[in-house]
Amino acid sequence: MASTSAALVRDPPGRRGAGRGSARGSLRRASHGAAILLLGLALALGASAAVAGLVEGVASSTAAAARRSLLQQQPQPAATGPPVGCFDGRTVVAYAGSGGAPDLKEVAAALPYDTGAQLLPLGAGQAVLLDLEAGGPCTAGLTSLPGALLLYDNGTLDRALPRLAALRAVGGSLMLYGKAGLGDRGLKSLQPLQGMSAAKNLLIYNMDALGDLKGLEAISALPGTLILSDNARLRSLKGLDGLTSLGGDLALLSNQALTSVQGLGNLRTIGGQIVAKGNGNLRDLLPLTSLTSLGRITETNNGDNRLELPPALEGRDADGSKATSAAPGGGSSGRGTRAQPDASVVLVYAGKAPDLDDVNTWLQDFMPPMDKDKIDVRPYNTRLVNLYGNGDEVKRLGVVTGSLVVWSNTDLGKGLWPLAGVSAVYGALVVVGAPDGGSVLETLQGLDNVQYAGTVGILSLPRLKDFSGLGSLAALGGDFNVLFCPSLASSRGLGPLSSVYSDLWIQGCDSLKDLEGFKGVRSIGASLHLHQLASLSSLDGLGALESVYGEILIKKCGSLGSTSGLKSLIYVGKSVALLWDSQLSDLSGLSRIKTVPSDVMISGLPALTSLGQLSGLGSVGLNLVISDNAGLKDLSGLGSLTRVGGLLSISNNNGLQSLKGLEGLTSVGGPVNIASNPSLPGDSAEASRLRGLVQGGGSGGGGIGGAQQKK
Repeated sequence: MASTSAALVRDPPGRRGAGRGSARGSLRRASHGAAILLLGLALALGASAAVAGLVEGVASSTAAAARRSLLQQQPQPAATGPPVGCFDGRTVVAYAGSGGAPDLKEVAAALPYDTGAQLLPLGAGQAVLLDLEAGGPCTAGLTSLPGALLLYDNGTLDRALPRLAALRAVGGSLMLYGKAGLGDRGLKSLQPLQGMSAAKNLLIYNMDALGDLKGLEAISALPGTLILSDNARLRSLKGLDGLTSLGGDLALLSNQALTSVQGLGNLRTIGGQIVAKGNGNLRDLLPLTSLTSLGRITETNNGDNRLELPPALEGRDADGSKATSAAPGGGSSGRGTRAQPDASVVLVYAGKAPDLDDVNTWLQDFMPPMDKDKIDVRPYNTRLVNLYGNGDEVKRLGVVTGSLVVWSNTDLGKGLWPLAGVSAVYGALVVVGAPDGGSVLETLQGLDNVQYAGTVGILSLPRLKDFSGLGSLAALGGDFNVLFCPSLASSRGLGPLSSVYSDLWIQGCDSLKDLEGFKGVRSIGASLHLHQLASLSSLDGLGALESVYGEILIKKCGSLGSTSGLKSLIYVGKSVALLWDSQLSDLSGLSRIKTVPSDVMISGLPALTSLGQLSGLGSVGLNLVISDNAGLKDLSGLGSLTRVGGLLSISNNNGLQSLKGLEGLTSVGGPVNIASNPSLPGDSAEASRLRGLVQGGGSGGGGIGGAQQKK
């Protein structure tokens, strides 16, 4: 068969809504006319006749008429298979008549433009229609077809497909095509095809209700091409587990829900290329663990600019360069770099190995979760390493080019000393307590030689006391997340970090009293979140912090009385939110902020009596919310504020007696909500003036729910 490469690299055709285009609409109208002719033929032959006919140009053929006559006969109870002469080498188009006749020109237009006619012949005299619902001797016990088979789903194919349960082989292509617009009303399962074991090519287009390909397990080899295109709900390729060889190309085109090629784990050879285009959630090809032969990869507009191959693959990357051989997560011989870590995972454990699905689910349960674009624990990309194993595998862990996950259960013990050889983790370095709460880990000692990590996650460790063990960590490529470590009393022990590239997020650590471990950090590339830190009384450990390029959220830190520890802070790139901090009375750490591009929210601070330390604030890009601050008497301190780009909300401040401090405000972009301040005069002239500042008029409106959370 001619290679499909030239055709497959073109943009796949759209198909939903207007995506088919006016030209596609004219094709539908033309094929609709052909369908009417066929239905008229069926009616003329009688109500009991099977609706089966030939595509244009074959009605005059004597042999074709004889075959049509066979298709129209009633079933014979004694028949063990279709009569001789039912089918020749032409494409059989099988469908359910209750859904209407198939639009073959639409199908033909969806195929690769230069090889479509070879993949699935649908031209004049090349195809025959077969209504499965009409029955007849030609479908009874049908086990093979000499030519190609198109299964056309018009919304009712699920009712009729079981009639092909005996089918084992087709001599040409097997194609499944869903009529545009069916969505989840289409065929949901391929189980009726579970006996199918042989076809030249496999083409699956527009089957929007399919979540996987279960039912095709008997197919072990395809001499030609495998194309999966525009299948909106297809998440994985489970069902192709029996496929070991593919003679032509593997094409994955615009399957928007596809997150994994899991199901192709036994595929050993691909004779052509891999073409992956427009699969927005597909980030890697790691399940291709058995693949030993690959010519080329053409990829664009997928979930990652570069779909990662299994490290052990002997083949060529998308740019034609040789792939490096390495075991999953096997250290410095892998393909990952600091800039682009690979997707492999080393999972360190003790005692009984954890279930990988349980580990993956547990990591996603945290907020913020260990995002799947950072770490995804799966059988095809994860290597299990016993911390106390008899071999020296754990000692050979030096530079981990993917992620390193330490699973802390009771058996792991109190420290991580066998990991002393690890010097860098290009992906995520995660130490996580098991869901049963049985972790007894007290120290991170053993990680003392780690100088770089892409992301750090310290999660659910009920006995961890401090950060001892991270003293060499000098550079961080992503987040630093510390979540739900109730015994963590100090951040001391952390290395000489000068910046956090993404988020610094600390939450649910009720014993944490200081942030001294971060005393060298001058910038945070995304957001600073301090949440539910009941014992934190000072921000002095953040004294060097100058810039936060995302938002600052300080929430439910009940012992924090002052922000003065932020003495060097001069820039915030997004929002500032101080929420429900019962002792917070001093905002001096924000005194050098001149503008906040997004929101300022000061809510639930009963000890706050003055906004005087915000005297430098001149502009709020979006919303300014001041609410539930019982001790606040007026708004003095906001005298430099001239602009609020969105909502201005002042509400539920029980002690507020005056709006003094907003005299300089001359522009409000959104609604003005001044309400439920019982000590504030209702007919305040200043309130009326503020409402009159709204661009386009209008006032009122509600407040906003809270700080923007990490996605």
